[in-house]
Parts: sequence; C-alpha cells; structure tokens
Amino acid sequence: MATEKADKSRRAEQRSCFNSRIEAVESIQPEDFKNPWNFYSLFLKLETPQVHAWMRDRGLLADAMVCTKCDVPMKLYKRSKKMDGYAWRCQKDSKHECSIRKYSFFKNSHYLLQDIMSFTYNFLEGYNLSKMSLYSGVSYRSTGVEWARSCREIMM
Repeated sequence: MATEKADKSRRAEQRSCFNSRIEAVESIQPEDFKNPWNFYSLFLKLETPQVHAWMRDRGLLADAMVCTKCDVPMKLYKRSKKMDGYAWRCQKDSKHECSIRKYSFFKNSHYLLQDIMSFTYNFLEGYNLSKMSLYSGVSYRSTGVEWARSCREIMM
C-alpha cells in the first residue's frame, strides 16, 4: 500500500509543470512556454537588460540598428529617461536616437515589454480579453482590445 502510494506520488511529481521547468532561464526558448512556469520564470528571474537581450536573441527586438539619417550603425545605450531604460543611438551623431522597439511588434505600445509578453502569452493560451487584461495589467478597454486585435492579425 505504501509502495503504491509512493509510486503515484513519484509519477505525479514527474508530470509536474513546476518540477519540469527549465532552471537555466537564459536557455528558455519560446517553444518552452508550453510550461507556464518557464514563461514566468524568465521574466521574474532575469533583470530587464537580460530580458531585452533574450528578446533580441530570439528576434522579438532588433539586435542591430542603422541610423536612418546618417546610414551608420547605431549602438545600444542605457537611457534612464526611456521607458525601457535603453535606446539605439547613432555613433556619428548622438542626437539621433530611436527606441529599442522600432520595427517590432511592440513599436506603438506604452506598456512594459514584460506586460505585453504576458498579454500575448495569455492570448495564445486562449484566455478571454478580461483575463488577458487582468493577468497582464493592460487596460481592459481600448488598449486590451487593440492588443487582442494585433495578436489576432499577426498570429492567426
């Protein structure tokens, strides 16, 4: 009886999403988001610059930028006045700057990248608009509706 109980417990532990999460969050790939613990671990354990690097490495943000005015490569700089804390800056003329969100799915948003990722994740999980908004902190009204429409256009 005790052995049977221990076997059931062991099998349940092996199926556990929590126990099967990836500990090395830097190595998490988007396909690993099937396990919700991987998704939330990524954004809870990594600092913002690491999250941005993870997003650049997976093509969610540009990993290089060229100045549209000077046609020279831009460099990523820490910018405390910017929402994301970073911006692309021209190496020839430091007055030429652009958002790290330029040319990305996130370009017109004023929400944190982590919140948009949460909203998108919840959309892909099939949650209704009310839950997507609640779980991500995105306003239910026009913003949530707009993001849901964007998700539908791009992903469906």
